[in-house]
Amino acid sequence: MKKSEKWSLGEFYRKYGIFLVMIFLFIMASILNRSFVKPQNLLNVLKQITPFTIIAAAETILIICGCIDLSAGQVAAMSACFAAGALVATDSIVICFLVGMGTAVVASLVIGILTTKFKLPAFIASLAIMNVAKGITIIYTDGQSITGVEKLRWLSQGKFFNIPYMIIMLFFVLAIIQFILKKTKFGLYMYAIGGNKNASIAAGVKVNHNIILTYLLSGCLIGLAGIALVARMMAGQPTVGPGYEFDGITASIIGGTSFTGGSGSMFCVIIGAVIIGIINNIMILMGVDSNWQLVVKGILIALAVILDIQTKRTSNLQ
Repeated sequence: MKKSEKWSLGEFYRKYGIFLVMIFLFIMASILNRSFVKPQNLLNVLKQITPFTIIAAAETILIICGCIDLSAGQVAAMSACFAAGALVATDSIVICFLVGMGTAVVASLVIGILTTKFKLPAFIASLAIMNVAKGITIIYTDGQSITGVEKLRWLSQGKFFNIPYMIIMLFFVLAIIQFILKKTKFGLYMYAIGGNKNASIAAGVKVNHNIILTYLLSGCLIGLAGIALVARMMAGQPTVGPGYEFDGITASIIGGTSFTGGSGSMFCVIIGAVIIGIINNIMILMGVDSNWQLVVKGILIALAVILDIQTKRTSNLQ
């Protein structure tokens, strides 16, 4: 048997294991709660995971490009509050969306500039923006929720052929991002930069330009996640959102996105997000303390990254 044909546990997991994990968790959740498998409950689970799934999509395109954003959850909260405030002030859905998404785009643009022009590590730049966003959010809201956003109720409660608009929005967004990744030069450049930045520079790719564009695209997604939070909570809440970046990163890596860059897809995002959603549901059903839930998620992302590294190392040796 040739070396390239040797069976690899890591490769098997990357190809098929994620489905087995999802099926196992689905069965486990069904045993713990028989109503879990009801179509309405499954739709509710998808609605609940929509905000952090959109953030997971934002993190995925950044990870593919060899970047990261640790401020995504806090920026989503800031965007949510600004969007809610704009809706209350203007009574306009259009302005609400523009303000919410524009807020996150500006924050992401700053991170992109800091990482490309000033050569700051992405995690340092995003940590700085996370603190700035937190301060601005608290100053703007005075630590209070912004209510009076009933005009967004259609997004959280409206349905089309019994499918909630929020879920339709989620899959529409994921489809667009998948198209960009697989069918455009911009998407090709993301994979190339994340796979080998120096080779991309040598090939004439405008690396800094494309990294900034990737951050801008991720900003649009983060802002949309903020608006989804407003629709779901029926308020702009300054404390809801922080921590979603870690759920997003975990979902992306568990789904199969390589943490070292250069590979990943929106398929990874939705599979990983469903798994995280089921795990959250199981832990809630079992009455697991929220702090222990954080421990479980931390262990999951560590294991996923270790497996990813080991798989790549094995592939390189073959």
